[in-house]
Amino acid sequence: MKRPEPGTITRKRAIIGRGQPPSKVGKPLAVLYVSSRAPFMSLVNRAIKVLDKGPGGARWSATKVLPLQDRVDAAQRAAGDDAADAKRRAAPRSLREWRATRQREVVLLATGHAIERLTLVAAWFRRQEGYVVGLRTRWSSTIDDLFFPPGSGEAPADAKPESADRPDTVMDDETDADGKQAGGGVPLAEHKENESLRHDTRLRNVSCLEVSIRLK
Repeated sequence: MKRPEPGTITRKRAIIGRGQPPSKVGKPLAVLYVSSRAPFMSLVNRAIKVLDKGPGGARWSATKVLPLQDRVDAAQRAAGDDAADAKRRAAPRSLREWRATRQREVVLLATGHAIERLTLVAAWFRRQEGYVVGLRTRWSSTIDDLFFPPGSGEAPADAKPESADRPDTVMDDETDADGKQAGGGVPLAEHKENESLRHDTRLRNVSCLEVSIRLK
């Protein structure tokens, strides 16, 4: 991907497909998009709250009146000894088993600077008893709006001409996986200085870190 020339204003949109519901095959309990400015404990509490509403959670099972440690002990006894549990996880799983496991997970997704914040959240859950944490890398696509200064050269080769379905809101460079920033979206009407600039769009692939968390 060619780097924009000096003086080019870049506005980032949200990740493509974020608003689409996940497939029913392996649909997790929830997908949480992590921002680099999100408070650490806020992310932890949101994940725990979702897990409590899922199968085996405090608000799901009949053991919701028990303390957290007692619920963890009950879940560990139901899972059996560690050796048998590890052997079961290592064995090939059918689609039904994978789907059942996926439906008990909460998924956290981060890109860019938010990946560091998400790794801290994953490390916190791994140190706790009663949670199974999985990590995997993936990539996703997003679209950037490029505003070129007057008298500039040609747009980058991968830039696309402006289309009629341009969104009414553009995002600043601090956007993360959730396509949000501290001040929210900036309406195009407020960018009077950009009206005289040539506008193009660019498709960009971004690396993502996906963390899945479920109760044992």
